[in-house]
Amino acid sequence: MEELNKALNYFKEKEYKEAEKILEKYWDKNIPQHKTIISILSEIYANTGKLKMLYHPTRKQLNLMLEMADYFGTKRINLARQLYKKMLLVDSRDAGVWNNLGILYEDIESYDKVIDAYKKSIELKPNLGAYMNLSSYHRVNNELDEAIYYAQKAMELDPNYKLGNVAIGTSKLAKGDFSGYPIYAKFGATKDEWFRQPWDGTPHPDKKLLLYCDQGLGDSLMYIRYLPFLAEKFKKVNVAVPPPLRDLFIRSFPLEKYADKGLNFEFHRKPCIVEHDYYMVSLYAPYYLMMDFSKIPFSEGYLVADEEKVKYFKEKYFMTKKLKVGLCWRSTSNNERIAVLRNMDLDEMKGLFDIPNVQYYSFQKDRNDQLQRYPQVMKIHREFNTFDDTLAAAKNLDIMISIDTSVMHVCGGGAVKTILPLPYGAEWRWFQDTKTTPWYDSVEIYRQTKYKDWSDVIERIIATIRKMAEEHTA
Repeated sequence: MEELNKALNYFKEKEYKEAEKILEKYWDKNIPQHKTIISILSEIYANTGKLKMLYHPTRKQLNLMLEMADYFGTKRINLARQLYKKMLLVDSRDAGVWNNLGILYEDIESYDKVIDAYKKSIELKPNLGAYMNLSSYHRVNNELDEAIYYAQKAMELDPNYKLGNVAIGTSKLAKGDFSGYPIYAKFGATKDEWFRQPWDGTPHPDKKLLLYCDQGLGDSLMYIRYLPFLAEKFKKVNVAVPPPLRDLFIRSFPLEKYADKGLNFEFHRKPCIVEHDYYMVSLYAPYYLMMDFSKIPFSEGYLVADEEKVKYFKEKYFMTKKLKVGLCWRSTSNNERIAVLRNMDLDEMKGLFDIPNVQYYSFQKDRNDQLQRYPQVMKIHREFNTFDDTLAAAKNLDIMISIDTSVMHVCGGGAVKTILPLPYGAEWRWFQDTKTTPWYDSVEIYRQTKYKDWSDVIERIIATIRKMAEEHTA
């Protein structure tokens, strides 16, 4: 819009009053530029001191202040607090303010105030946001019954609320309760135009299935193990696979290996060009196959490395007598709330680098800026183009240390000895286990004993690597 572009130019030239006049006309309208308008207005109000002048805001201004406080968030806590304080002075019974305040307390780790803020919001006006924030807060603190309770309260307000079903389903699954799967899978059908009938688990020996790997790469790696069992139910299974995984999957599940069993499947890049009668998202394979957690297949490993690439990496990087340890410490998940809990800090792990006779290798392809401070870590990730490369390199390790991300799944699926550091309230798939996982025999879990505190986990990792290095040297 021409006027908004004009406002942006005013803002760049620091002509704040002119920019403000235009933006205040548009900020509360349902237009695509809404977030940009809020961010610019927030900066104008902060730079001109107008935040201090908002002692008697109108209802419209209160709504604007709420969005501005959310914009400032944890980046500028004092400004966010200032806005919330003003809003509560004007109207201490605003449920939205209390809910957002709970989010801020959670982000800045004022945990003694989190639950009270969310409950105050609900007391003033039962609302989906506060119920789901309470559910999520209890979930990450591994308080699964409470997480289920508050998600159910949200569902009472809106029986079709997708996130409520997901929260209930995943919390039950985290307890190892397979009955959580149908709740979780209820909203798993993807509605893209090229998909036909979603599969309901009924065998169709004369039909074709499209198995769609549309989740994160880690999920795709984890659930491809169910492919042979799905192929038993259909004439053919066409698998739509993200390009970085395709070569690895083709090698790991060669058709000739299963041809004598009458199985037939093929790997493709794009789902929209794949012929099929039914489709299924790979994440829900255990449920529709009715293979509960006592029947997880191929825990001993099912991904097959390219031996030529294994040899290439060995000769180029691994011809050392030192203990060979891989590192992957950050997730690239789009869900920031999840990623923040999973992620570790390489600086916190620097005690590892004091252990003698160890060679470390970076498998951290993205978000690896901290590596600049640790030249002793070999940047092998620069060679990785697909997960074929990742697994081939990992097969040369003595042990991998990886958080819950795709690198960990490729190592677990490839039977590489792996330490998996987990947050206190981890993803449901790890259940409440603290040492081992039925998904991967080669993976050992090191779970936090306290919410958002990696110190105990890091101490245990350092002790393990030190012991392995001593034994390796001896």
